[in-house]
Amino acid sequence: IQTNDYQLEDNSKWNETTRYYRLKMIDNDNKYRYSSVIVINNKKKSTISFYPNPTRDQLFIDITGSNLANSRAVISDQNGRIVKSVLLSGTVNAVNVSDLSPGVYVVRLANGSNYKVVKQ
Repeated sequence: IQTNDYQLEDNSKWNETTRYYRLKMIDNDNKYRYSSVIVINNKKKSTISFYPNPTRDQLFIDITGSNLANSRAVISDQNGRIVKSVLLSGTVNAVNVSDLSPGVYVVRLANGSNYKVVKQ
């Protein structure tokens, strides 16, 4: 019995959460059989990022892969005062921070996570 290892990298875009794969194995005499079906679940990792950080005039909030579209991001100063609230309407959102004083701010997202951002 000969054992072979197979590898496949599927670079197509996933719109569904589950994919099914199987191999068609063809012998030298052209007889074939199928492998068992393998189920792959797409558990996308959200990649939330803030850039540039430190920032001067504009802060970009990238919520690609998250479920935060059409939610609010709240920016607070070091005393906990809310200085800005913005609607995250797309995957990459530009926030004008030119009116904020230099310092450290906390951005709170609707999923409860907090991120530190430095305004220069």
